[in-house]
Amino acid sequence: MTANMDYLQFSKALYNAQIVFENSGESSFSQLKLREKQEVFDIIVQSFPSELWEFKFYEFGSSFQVEFDYFKIDFYGRGGYLPSINNARLHLTDMYIDIANLDDKFSYENDTILTGMKQLMKYYGTEMRFVNLTNTPIIVINEHGTTIQDIPVAMLVEHYELNITETTLNNISHIPFIQFHFETNNLPKPEYNTYYILPMELASLLNEKRNDVIVPDLSTGYFSTKNNEKTLTIKRFISI
Repeated sequence: MTANMDYLQFSKALYNAQIVFENSGESSFSQLKLREKQEVFDIIVQSFPSELWEFKFYEFGSSFQVEFDYFKIDFYGRGGYLPSINNARLHLTDMYIDIANLDDKFSYENDTILTGMKQLMKYYGTEMRFVNLTNTPIIVINEHGTTIQDIPVAMLVEHYELNITETTLNNISHIPFIQFHFETNNLPKPEYNTYYILPMELASLLNEKRNDVIVPDLSTGYFSTKNNEKTLTIKRFISI
């Protein structure tokens, strides 16, 4: 079957579907609430040309599935129902991913469904994007000194602010204590295939846990100045 497939859209859909799992706190499709299952279903289904989807009927249920390249995605529902997308959405119970790699076939379901999504993202994903929210251009080099990434300061860094609220606590052994509360304004929302680079002193103080926030590992690098511009050269980042 031939169809024009937008691989970037598909990869973004896999990312957004994983966000649904992350927000739910579940790792198995069957444990999601129906509205969450429907959200994952809608995200994945809309990322494919409609002519690629088809219904399959079994003794105890039905499935809405797509086969393309070397993989298959199957949304299964218990009980019989007329073949329509609305009916498929109402009867969702399980999700399956099969990936064929040369002579091997890997199947993902239940608690491994997220692993299957991540494997598909590896096959169909695009290059990672880095947004530098520090005030210094960053150059990433390998162990031989060859430049891997050249990351300029993002244009939106001037709009990034950090609000600091100070609270006075009770004295302990006659020593005054205070507590700082840090809150960001205009910190970009998570985006597909994107990491945001912050200085360590700011990233470590964020109240909100962000898996997409990283900091330069200064222990592997050095600062240099050329034409009055300061640049940071490092070999790796730290995930906070």
